[in-house]
Amino acid sequence: MADTSVLLQLLQVLATCSRDGPPSLRISRPTYNHSPSVPDLIQLQGYPVEIHPVVTDDGYILSLHRIPYGINHIDSGLSSSEGPNFANNKTKENGSENVTRPVVFMHHGLTSSSADFIINDPDKALAFILADAGYDVWMANCRGNQYSRSHVSLDPEKEEYWKFSWDQIAAHDVPASIDYILDFVGQEQLSYVGFSMGTTVFFAAMSEKPEYMSKVKVMTAMAPVAYLSHVKGFAKAFAPRAEHIDLGLHLLGVHYLFAGGDDMDDQVSEFCGDPYSPQMGICISMLSYVVGPDHREFDEECLPIALVETPSGASLHTLLHYAQLVLSGDFRMFDYGTHANNQAHYGQRTPPKYEPKKLKLPIALFSGAGDYLAAPKDVARLRKELPNVVFEKKIQDPPYNHLDFLWGKNAPTLVYKDVPELIEAAGYPAEVHHVVTEDGYILELHRIPYGVAGDTGGLRPVALMQHGLLSSSADWLMNTPQRALGYMLADAGYDVWMGNFRGNTYSRNHTTLDPNEDLEFWSFTWNEMGTFDIPAMIDYVLEFTGQPDLYYVGFSMGTTTYFAFLSERPEYSSKLRIAICLAPPVYMEHMKGALTLIAPYANDIDTVMNLLGKGEFLPSRDVTDEWFAAVCDDEAATANTCYNLLFDVARLVTELPNLVHNYRVPFDKFNHIDFIWAISADELVYNEVLSVMAQY
Repeated sequence: MADTSVLLQLLQVLATCSRDGPPSLRISRPTYNHSPSVPDLIQLQGYPVEIHPVVTDDGYILSLHRIPYGINHIDSGLSSSEGPNFANNKTKENGSENVTRPVVFMHHGLTSSSADFIINDPDKALAFILADAGYDVWMANCRGNQYSRSHVSLDPEKEEYWKFSWDQIAAHDVPASIDYILDFVGQEQLSYVGFSMGTTVFFAAMSEKPEYMSKVKVMTAMAPVAYLSHVKGFAKAFAPRAEHIDLGLHLLGVHYLFAGGDDMDDQVSEFCGDPYSPQMGICISMLSYVVGPDHREFDEECLPIALVETPSGASLHTLLHYAQLVLSGDFRMFDYGTHANNQAHYGQRTPPKYEPKKLKLPIALFSGAGDYLAAPKDVARLRKELPNVVFEKKIQDPPYNHLDFLWGKNAPTLVYKDVPELIEAAGYPAEVHHVVTEDGYILELHRIPYGVAGDTGGLRPVALMQHGLLSSSADWLMNTPQRALGYMLADAGYDVWMGNFRGNTYSRNHTTLDPNEDLEFWSFTWNEMGTFDIPAMIDYVLEFTGQPDLYYVGFSMGTTTYFAFLSERPEYSSKLRIAICLAPPVYMEHMKGALTLIAPYANDIDTVMNLLGKGEFLPSRDVTDEWFAAVCDDEAATANTCYNLLFDVARLVTELPNLVHNYRVPFDKFNHIDFIWAISADELVYNEVLSVMAQY
């Protein structure tokens, strides 16, 4: 798998920048008499800027904007071994420091420009954040926008120039830009960050030119657009009329819209230039009809600049192409209107489809629950087809709309440090895999393919680890690398896979059910986890690794589900070398603590919660963090309820027909959660686990 460190570093940078930052980063917004260009905006904030012309193989002249290095030091939370490597070969004209920096190539959305990534404050605009974190930042401007409206022979005022859709941006602009950047900086790979149309053209480009995948370390997709079956608002209303509008405008000699420039800037500024005027409410309402209804994240003071900078031009065919996706339900090339025209262009009567399944490179997806354009169901469809999604986040609170990824007041804070980042921050490789169960639940698996010593080649024995109740794959990573079982197994030579059961933070998805709207999504117990989730994960892991069997390590509910699973699916016994069961709750007659108080009322609680339409318990990390802080504080009267959970193991031991090792921790006060959190868990438990596994 390709190196995902740049993506994970980017996420850490964003998480770190969620703080207000030091006073030096709180740069006030300049005021302008006229709309400045993107290079002007960059310079006004004190950053270096370069403009690079690129000529595509079909003659379009593009303008790339570059921020070669930053001006502020941002504590990215990365150690010297985790952050960008500044100690390697020197690079060309790379500022006063003349050092090599990892390259990030950023691509804007529809009708926009490189302004997408720089119109906010330096501590909130992604291009500035990345430059300050040590990256060499390059920003695209696709053909036809106000910075790339040139050609070696065609006149932009003539129709011939505008005979392109985003197909041509994908086929010509993206490859030409990648080649130019890598040649200029003398590097072999870059990371790609796309927003909206910037994701569309990347998916299309890699689908048609897979040889470019080796040039991209990782692709980060914000508000990804490929399928458009579930769009809402303006896009849904526009799509059925797009063909007639396109024809009418062409007859009038109009071949592009939203051209940008001083005239449009003045019009937008006149109506939407005052963030506190009554007109601004109208501007926001019109914008919400396009991008999504929740506008709490819009920064009123930033909006006038953003609205002036955003209209930058797009061909009519580009707009029509998106409308065609809405109507067709497919991710495919431009439809030339008749079978004969398509036959002439493609050699077939209908437009060819792009194939996201071809994209083998690591991809991170960021989507919003309130996005009218990158609708959640369409993003879910895309995610199912992408074979190597290494990170995914759906922002639900607030329900992010399409533009919040660029203009949101809290955009940096809402990309937080997650399990894959925990792994990478500890110096280990991380992968994210998705599995669909027989009953449609989409599960997320986190993988550590090898330890910090690196990939020495060859097949490794596979270990599948399954967490406990109310938890996740984080169970195995919460301690230091020397004391966390996930890391210890990786360093011992195992290929470590950590599951996430349906309904937890990472597996709250389904092919048809919405966990926020459909109570049916939550109509499961650990019985379904054993019956469907574990078999699906085992099958996926073994098929992916090409191994005939694996080790299973379960904690608490991860053992309950395992026993239920093998009881109902005995044919899977041949796929398992051995099961390591930590704190196994199967029989619970002699349990103590909080659960004994809840058990008599469980059915009544369940009935009331269902009547209230609540199918989920402790739905978010914020809720659980607050609950544990209040109840489990050492000084709280209820502290003992957090630790006194004891299950009946002796009875289970007598019923297991092939128990090869029975180990009782030699410490009388070792409680249920100590198997995960104890300071001495490695000495008291994990070394014993490694010893047993080595025998099988």
